[in-house]
Amino acid sequence: MKKLLDNKAAPTDIAFQEEPSMEVNTDARSHTRLGWWIVIVGVGGFLLWATFAPLDKGVPISGTVAVATSRKEIQHPTGGIIQDILVKEGDVVKAGQTLVSMNDTQTRSLAEIARVQYFTASAAEARLTAERDEKRSITFPPELENVKDDPRVITWIQVRSATTNGCLV
Repeated sequence: MKKLLDNKAAPTDIAFQEEPSMEVNTDARSHTRLGWWIVIVGVGGFLLWATFAPLDKGVPISGTVAVATSRKEIQHPTGGIIQDILVKEGDVVKAGQTLVSMNDTQTRSLAEIARVQYFTASAAEARLTAERDEKRSITFPPELENVKDDPRVITWIQVRSATTNGCLV
C-alpha cells in the first residue's frame, strides 16, 4: 500500500500547460484594400453606365442663320426636338421656306390629354345636371356621343340602370 501512495502525485505538484498566445490582428491593409475595391467598382460602374445610357432629352438651344451680312435668330416658340434639318450650310432660302421639322409627339400627346380631360368634364357635367334635375337618364352632349366607343371615354358615359326614389344613382 505504501507503493500506491508513493506513485500518487503530491498535492503540491503543479502541472503547467502552455496556452497559445492570443494576438489581435491590427493590420488595416485588408480593410483598406476592400474600401478601394468598392470605390473603384463604384466609379467604374458609373462610368460604364454613363457610356451606354441613352439620353432621352435634347438640349434646348437657339440657332442663328447668316443672311447677307446680318444674323437672324431662329427659335421655336414652345421648344421641342428637331426631327429633321431640311437645309444645309450655304443653301439659299426663300421667305416662308421650311428649314427644320420638329418632332410633334409631345404636342400630340398633350392635345390628346386635353381632349380626354374635356370629355371627362363633359360627362361629369351631364351626370351632375341629370342628378340635379332628378332625371332618370343622362343626356350626353353630341361630341361625347361621337366618341362613346373610345375606351378612355366609355367609363365616363356608362349609365347605371339602378334608380332610387326616381333619382339617378
